[in-house]
Amino acid sequence: MIAYLQQKGFPEVALHFVKDERTRFNFALGSGNFSKLSNTNRNIQIAVASAKEIDEKDHWYRLGVEALRQGNAERVKILENAGHLPLAYSTAVIHGLHDIAELLAAELGDNVPVLPKVKSPSLLLPPTPIICGGDWPLLRVTRGIFEEGRG
Repeated sequence: MIAYLQQKGFPEVALHFVKDERTRFNFALGSGNFSKLSNTNRNIQIAVASAKEIDEKDHWYRLGVEALRQGNAERVKILENAGHLPLAYSTAVIHGLHDIAELLAAELGDNVPVLPKVKSPSLLLPPTPIICGGDWPLLRVTRGIFEEGRG
């Protein structure tokens, strides 16, 4: 029955019948649906619970990759809801969310942005801040007569 439900496109329903934690984990990760964000969050929660029970490095890694992938889809959705369709399209393409990119391309029509062809696209992330080193000169500050009574 579980295999039938999965084959017919209802892995969320099959998930409720599975008791083996490894199978639950695989079903939870395999049934991500970006059009229904609440189901996606629930599936991640089920996968987290199964990963805690299994407690193996590979399962935690796969869970992290899926969470990042779904986070990127949530970023595309935010850009789309804000009306920045070309940027949402570009973000979807760069993050490898091709099904979402196709939907956005259909919505954009003739205004689909042309992205440069590169071997390995870089992800759209904000720039890293400049971190100050410890070799900056320090000034010696002395307390004034009004600050002597304080702590």
